[in-house]
Amino acid sequence: DKGKAEKTSFHPFPFKMAALSDQQLQLTSILPRITAVMSWLGSFSIVIDVFRKHRKGGNSNSNKNKPTTYHRLMLGMSLCDLSFSGALMMTTWPIPADTPGAH
Repeated sequence: DKGKAEKTSFHPFPFKMAALSDQQLQLTSILPRITAVMSWLGSFSIVIDVFRKHRKGGNSNSNKNKPTTYHRLMLGMSLCDLSFSGALMMTTWPIPADTPGAH
């Protein structure tokens, strides 16, 4: 029947992926931890910096030690990044060591 539409199956990746070697699998579990630690340290330093700038200034009635919108945004984004980076650091740690394919 020429009138019927041809059925096609959906594939999220139009190409075949090669099997990963053991070293590549180990890297996929180690590299996110390294980048997460760097991100966590960077966000932690931003949080400390915002709090230090907030504590500096003159007397309590002046506007010098009042946090600006920029500092509030940086603090909020850094606190969210701290929690995300902390979760990313621990992604593969709860997997038992004898699980096949887990490194």
